[in-house]
Amino acid sequence: MLGPPLKGGDWLVANGLSNDADHRRTQVVLDGQRARIAQRYAIDLVSLDAGGRAFKADATQNAAWAGYAEPVLAVADGAVVSVRDQLPDNTPGQLPEGRASRDTIAGNAVILDIGQGRYVTYGHLIPGSVTVSPGQTVTKGQVIGKLENSGQSDAPHLHLHVADAPSPLAAEGLPYTFECHRPRGTVTSLEAVMEGKPASRSSKDHAPRSDQLPVDNDVIAFCE
Repeated sequence: MLGPPLKGGDWLVANGLSNDADHRRTQVVLDGQRARIAQRYAIDLVSLDAGGRAFKADATQNAAWAGYAEPVLAVADGAVVSVRDQLPDNTPGQLPEGRASRDTIAGNAVILDIGQGRYVTYGHLIPGSVTVSPGQTVTKGQVIGKLENSGQSDAPHLHLHVADAPSPLAAEGLPYTFECHRPRGTVTSLEAVMEGKPASRSSKDHAPRSDQLPVDNDVIAFCE
């Protein structure tokens, strides 16, 4: 059970828990080892503004996106295993040039060891924004970087997953939940949101939920 990786909301859970999610279907074989799904329970968190839009003005500018530079938080007490902080931002709507590697797929990233064989990967941070170093201990809620659009990413968002090894790919994904979040609805068309249209939500139940993982296309606010 994890604390919030971001403050408040609204946050759209894209590529979240679903049989159709890209994360859940991405099997990877590295170094001749068995196939693994490190991102089996991964989610991409995309910020929505008060009008339900992911961006305004020029969508090709990262700063136009609602989540630009949002502080990213440690979800638990732990130790920093690895950091990458110098990959360039991408232009929204475009993937980076060249093929992503195991070292660059998560972009600027932080991996935390939170104990009992569990490692949290945070991906796609702003270059130069990471505030922690390998070997450093962190406390839950501490700012460790800022949300952006680096690595295998075509729009500003935070990629988050838990796995059994400190690697974005060479690991097996583990289930997790959040201590508390408030449902803000479910988006009926992710494609429309990514085109700049206001999110159309099918629910208005805002009662807090504890020890749960939101599923694909949910919109949530993290409890504060």
